[in-house]
This record gives sequence, structure tokens and C-alpha cells, in this order.
Amino acid sequence: MAKTIRLLNIDVILNSAGEVIAGSEASSNAADGYGPSATSVMFGGGYDSSNKTDTCDMKQFSSAAYSADHGDLSQTIFLHAAASDGTQVMFGGGLAAAVVSTCEMKQFSTDAIAVAHGDLTLARHSPAAGSDGTQVMFAAGYASGRKNTVDMKQFSTSAIAVDHGDLSIAKQAPAAGSDGTQVMFGGGSPSQYSNTSELKQFSTDAIAVTHGDLSQGRDSLAAGSDGTQVMFGGGTNGGSNWLLTCDMKQFSTAAIAVTHGDLSQGRYSLAAGSDGTQVMFGAGYDGGKANTCDMKQFSTRANAVDHGDLTLARESLRAASGTA
Repeated sequence: MAKTIRLLNIDVILNSAGEVIAGSEASSNAADGYGPSATSVMFGGGYDSSNKTDTCDMKQFSSAAYSADHGDLSQTIFLHAAASDGTQVMFGGGLAAAVVSTCEMKQFSTDAIAVAHGDLTLARHSPAAGSDGTQVMFAAGYASGRKNTVDMKQFSTSAIAVDHGDLSIAKQAPAAGSDGTQVMFGGGSPSQYSNTSELKQFSTDAIAVTHGDLSQGRDSLAAGSDGTQVMFGGGTNGGSNWLLTCDMKQFSTAAIAVTHGDLSQGRYSLAAGSDGTQVMFGAGYDGGKANTCDMKQFSTRANAVDHGDLTLARESLRAASGTA
């Protein structure tokens, strides 16, 4: 007798060879690169040895070979934010000729220049962002003071972002990771270096709720998610303290984050993307501009391993992962 099995909330079905046989790879589970389809990290913008840049790099998870040039953003920019739907990256905010509200979209499939994609509700630099696969949540930042503003911006339209409530505290330079229903924002600088994390839902514009602490206060860190937890790495807590610590923070509990090994070198203003089993951290500032890429596993506290280099040493760039 035939049976009907109803599967709810399934983004994609794979066969034994890992091929998609139903659903879409650009799903909520690919939103920040932690789905089965993520193969690469796209790094964009930043500040090199003398000026801001529009350079985009593509770096593979599977190989430590040098990253490949992947075209340019539409403007030279740094201190922006980025998130992916698995096929494209939305970059928003940042510091170009001035502090901007601009968003742009850059495809994984082509090195064509990024295209303008509307604006945030508020021009600001140093925000953070996470995606659910259809939209990006941008939060925090700085423009004539630290901000707690949260915006929601759709991948499908260049219409201006809509206000989506607030973080629990105004801050700049946190890091973020998504599980497809909510974004965890961690660290940043409200006035001093913060260890606070908070959760903000995609489904409601209610104010974010505090969600315990990182192991230490820091800003200008980077993060990637595997859908159940966020790995935060690097950052600074002032002076010449270029941090190499990685923390693991669960979505399911407000318990304090646990330390999870180290990066290969202490640095801040780096960027990161995840494929669901590992996080690739790239570039940053370690006393000079770095082009180093590290790979850090979710499954072990062993220290990160060297994973080759970007094409350009720089800091204050942004990154997200998906399928090239």
C-alpha cells in the first residue's frame, strides 16, 4: 500500500552523491554559507596599504591555493557588512567617500562588477549582518554616534530597507551569524569593548534579547555559523592587543561562550565565512595589513591551520560564503 510522507521545513534534499534532487540550494541553510552547497568565500572591499579598495576575492574551502580575483564592488569601501543567500552576497553600509547607506549585490557565478541594490534606512559604518536566505538583517554601526538600529533588506528587490526594531544596546563593530530564523550579534563597542551577545529574530521587529556573553570583550572580530552555534574569532580589546582567541556560542542557550582554540595569528578587522563544518577567516590587521587565510573547524578546539592567502593584504573587508 502506498504511503504519503509529508516533510515540513525542508530546504533541500540530496541523493547519495550529494546532488540536489528537490528544493533550492539558495535556502535558509545556505544563507550564511553553512548549507551543503557552500564551496567558497567571497571577500570584498577593505583598506589596503594606502587606501580603501573595491577588490573582490574568491577563496575555495577545498584548497589552500591562492585566492582568485573575482571582479570589483561598485565603489571603493571598507567598514561595511555582508551576508549571502548562497548564490550572491549583499554588501551594505560602510565608509566610501563618506559614510554611506548604499547596498550592492555581487554574484558568486561571475566576476562582473557588483550592481547597486538600494539603501539601508540609515547611513553608517561598522554594522554587522546575517541572512535567512531571502533577506539580510543589518544591525548596529556608527554615524555621529553608535547605533542600535536594525534594518531588513530583501535579496529580491532594490527597494529601501525597512526598519526592523533595535538591538538592546547601541554599538559598533560587532560580528554576527545566523541560523536561518535569528541572528546572533556578539561583541562590539558600546563605549568600551563588549562581551555581550544578543539574538534578534527575523520574524518580528521586537527588540533583541541578551543571550549571554563571549569569553572576553572585543570588537572588530569576525564570525561564522553552522546553524546551531556561532564561532567568533579575532578582534581587539584596545591598544596593540590583536586577539587570536576563538569562542563558540550556542543559539540554544544563553550560557557563556566557551573558548575554542586560536587563529594562526592575532588580528582584528578580519572577515569570515562558513560551510557548516569550518570557518575561513581572512585578512585583517596584525600590526600591518594581512592577507592570511585560516581554516578553523567546528568539531575541534585544535588551532586554526593556514589556508593560503588573499590576492591583496587588507583590513576592514567583509565576506560571506556560497556556491561559486
